[in-house]
Amino acid sequence: MVSPAETTAVPLMTYPVLHHEADATSLWGQRAHLRNIRMELIFLIAGAIAGAVSLGTVGAVDLAGLLAGLFFLAALTMRHVASTQRPEARWYQGRAAAESVKTLAWRYAVGGDPFGLVLSKSEVDRLFIARLSDILGDLGDVMLTMVKGSGSAQITAEMRTMRELGLEARKHAYASQRIEDQRRWYAAKAAHNTRRLRIWLTVTLALEVAGVGTGLLKAVRLFETQGDLLGIFATMVAAATAWIQTKQYGTLATSYSVAAQELASVAALIEHQATDEEWERFVGSSEAAISREHTLWRASKAK
Repeated sequence: MVSPAETTAVPLMTYPVLHHEADATSLWGQRAHLRNIRMELIFLIAGAIAGAVSLGTVGAVDLAGLLAGLFFLAALTMRHVASTQRPEARWYQGRAAAESVKTLAWRYAVGGDPFGLVLSKSEVDRLFIARLSDILGDLGDVMLTMVKGSGSAQITAEMRTMRELGLEARKHAYASQRIEDQRRWYAAKAAHNTRRLRIWLTVTLALEVAGVGTGLLKAVRLFETQGDLLGIFATMVAAATAWIQTKQYGTLATSYSVAAQELASVAALIEHQATDEEWERFVGSSEAAISREHTLWRASKAK
């Protein structure tokens, strides 16, 4: 067990500057990618609505038709912007780099494989920087987003301090700041995606029911409208379905839930690592499990 004095001496982990910049790059790419898709779907729905109503004419020009055409042109423009800027590449590759740096930092800080305590300070620093260089190489032509206040250290003072602690203190830091923090994140994300899936499935169901009702009323001539409400409902259902598929709520809810359970199992075994050698192997396998979850996420996004 870790004494109270040892616990208070454990520093809070800080990450290399590459992690902060890769994380910012990923967040920018994610926001831009989802914004492009959201705007395209909105323009398509607006085009369907405009095409279903009558706004009169100006000379020989049908105003509703013109407006519908402009909305569809806007949707086409958003698709062109997405295909040329490819923000999803910055999202996926930035996230892969950020998570890779994070796992390397923890391996280094707590003496996990391949940064065991048998290595000298010079050896372990050189190995860590070499691994960071490999990550930078994998980024290719992705431009990193600069982050103010993130510092310039690739090996932070907190990483060095944590590495010099005793085994029990390092185990405590890893359990609380890495495993439990990551487990809570996965659990919260699983719950969030489950809620979002239910909301969007309810919206889709409501639109489909509205479409069925409108169609039946129109079939028995109890409902007449100048606009094509059936076409509007169909477009809305298609847009909602496309959004659900883009966000992958169901897939992420399941994978995050499983990951949270796996990390809870990892946490239960931490106390049984009695030597630095056992701990080195344990951290290596734990980080491999976390990296495997991210690899599966990235593969699902690439489909």
